[in-house]
Amino acid sequence: MGTEEASRRAAAAGDAAAPKPPAIDGRKAAPKRRVQRWPYAVAALTLAAGLGYLFQNEITGAVGVTKAGEAEAAVTSEPPKPPAITVAAAVRREIAQTLATTGTLVARDEILVGPQIDGLRLESYLVEIGDWVEKGQTLARLDRDMLETQALQNASQVARAEAAIAQVEAAITEAEATVVEAEAALKRTETLKKTGNATEETLVAREAAARISRARVEAQKQNLKVARSDKALADAQGREIA
Repeated sequence: MGTEEASRRAAAAGDAAAPKPPAIDGRKAAPKRRVQRWPYAVAALTLAAGLGYLFQNEITGAVGVTKAGEAEAAVTSEPPKPPAITVAAAVRREIAQTLATTGTLVARDEILVGPQIDGLRLESYLVEIGDWVEKGQTLARLDRDMLETQALQNASQVARAEAAIAQVEAAITEAEATVVEAEAALKRTETLKKTGNATEETLVAREAAARISRARVEAQKQNLKVARSDKALADAQGREIA
């Protein structure tokens, strides 16, 4: 009896452990769908972040407006500074007024400008018709070749004039010495004539010699003036050429 009861218990346990066969139904069971909820969670987080950003901006703007108003009130509360005033004495002065106009400028008098030395060729013009010029301003340049030739000729003239001056000065010195000798001889002859030791003809000859020697001195002095005039003219021409 004990053995049979144990067999029944084992059979009952086996039945309980064995899987039950599925129930047979005429309708086919529909498959279950899995709902995905993460897109809704992301949208909710994005909306919450946007609302938080807008709320923070409103708070920040309100604080900035409050601070700006406080600063403006602080500035407005300060007393205004008086304007700067410059004091100057009234003085009577002339006011020049410039009038802009158009027209034609015509010279009152025309002056022909040319070189002081004839026969020179103009090399270049430095001004144009209608230009303003000043005293001493260079208007044109002359050909330097002809000027250099004339400068050499002028140097020769100056040298000749200086040599002539030196020669005339030497002649004057010699003539003056002759005058001294002639006058001394005349005095001796006059003394001898008084004592009867000289004839009248000798006295006349000594007087003539003295007059001739003095005339030679005067002639040489005139030659010296001419030589100095020639040199002055040559110097002036040299300055014009330069």
